[in-house]
Amino acid sequence: MYIDVRSIFIALPILIINPAAAIANTTLDSFTNGSSVIWTTYTTTTIVPGVKGFLWILDAGQWREVYAGPALTLAPWCEASLGLGIERDASTVAPRFAGSAWFGNGSLSWITVIEYGSLGGAWYLSTLTQKINGISFGVRAKRFVGEGLYGEWQSLESL
Repeated sequence: MYIDVRSIFIALPILIINPAAAIANTTLDSFTNGSSVIWTTYTTTTIVPGVKGFLWILDAGQWREVYAGPALTLAPWCEASLGLGIERDASTVAPRFAGSAWFGNGSLSWITVIEYGSLGGAWYLSTLTQKINGISFGVRAKRFVGEGLYGEWQSLESL
């Protein structure tokens, strides 16, 4: 995975504030989209109670993005975040902005993420899920993909 060197300066404050928590709260994922392998990572670390720092990195070969910012816990069932970073295609680097809102109550949750960059334009993801015994099901809307049913599960070892 290649990440533009400038992205290190976005990630550095999060890793300096609380490196052990940042590493412990990191998810790494990969999936295929046609013939491309897409790598993503998301990490958070608590700065003070109710305020976390987050970092998002996506590497899809010719398209890369990285952004970071604060995530505020507004209530036990509500979190909001704003991020600033960069996006890069094969030849150009440009700014990218993101915002998200999460609402959850036990096993029911809804998250919406909206991103905007001058190269990629607007993008969104909105997912509403109900989790039962490690299996989540619901509906999802995703820019460039569409709307439909959604499901995810944990591995058998973690159930």
